[in-house]
Amino acid sequence: MGIFSGKFRWSLLICTVFVFYSAGFTFAQENGALSLQEQWRTVFSDQEVVLHLKLSSSQTLSPTGFWILSYNNRTLSQGTFVTGQSAPEGQNAQISVHIPPVKEGVMISAELVIRVPFLNDQENALELKEGVFIFPYDPFAANKESLKEARIGLFDPQEQEKSGRMFEQLGLPFEEQSNMDALPAFDGKMLIVGEGVDFKNSPALWTELLALAERGVPVLILAPQSGEFYLSSAGEKNSQFEKVVLARETVIKEFNKNFDIHWAPEGRTVAIGFKPVAGESDFLFVADSSTDAWPWLELVPASSKAKIILCGFDLSGAMEKSPTPRFLLAEIIHMMIQP
Repeated sequence: MGIFSGKFRWSLLICTVFVFYSAGFTFAQENGALSLQEQWRTVFSDQEVVLHLKLSSSQTLSPTGFWILSYNNRTLSQGTFVTGQSAPEGQNAQISVHIPPVKEGVMISAELVIRVPFLNDQENALELKEGVFIFPYDPFAANKESLKEARIGLFDPQEQEKSGRMFEQLGLPFEEQSNMDALPAFDGKMLIVGEGVDFKNSPALWTELLALAERGVPVLILAPQSGEFYLSSAGEKNSQFEKVVLARETVIKEFNKNFDIHWAPEGRTVAIGFKPVAGESDFLFVADSSTDAWPWLELVPASSKAKIILCGFDLSGAMEKSPTPRFLLAEIIHMMIQP
């Protein structure tokens, strides 16, 4: 039983988990406010990170502010910065924070404290505390051998090859699948369709992927360029999916609560989304770049339980600047290849 009935019966689950995110994170106090303008909180280890502050105060501020990055009451790094002294209407400052190295496979949940004393009252200050989550660079360091054994296939058209290059940089083992006609014989544990595939010009590809999922091979489709995705499996109009899930960016935090839903450097997360459309004899989703489209579409055929996930997040665009996209990819793959 589902919310739609007729020739094609299915159930649609829409994830509507809301998390409050503002343009920056502001801590208001009686005599002023101090805010961090960046929306992201995950960082790579062993680098310098520049963060931008906005200060406002009814009192004159000290010309020097202080910051300290700590973990389990142990100082990791610390420093000072120029404040500009008085800021009743608000002014900007920046800090350069040294992020220490961490071992591969280790994530550290650190705390950043920023403090700006008042010039004539050094015991009191504007103060801001933020969590900073430090990640290594390699999300696959601990399980490369098991990933090799999984024989993950990558269908990445020659005119694109964006995902193949990305996987090579990440050290993710994969087997290239360049021939659509050979997909029915694919026997790995998972197939990934690389970013930028034009399903509109290759409608037969979607049919092949549905057939793969029906025989138990999970399929991950990364940010397609365009396409129409019918909820018909193996060419049968009346075939039923056990579950259909649409989700917003907040689905990212279901994989790890510390992941960002706004990615460095500019907060952009979504490359493409998906919208449900009622066809003449079927129901489908279309790739859509508008802001109200859903960036996550998850389908589970009742016959096999093997998921098809259409992921519209801009993984390759933020991969070098933010840890979240690469570790999110690792979590998705881990979830999909588990028996």
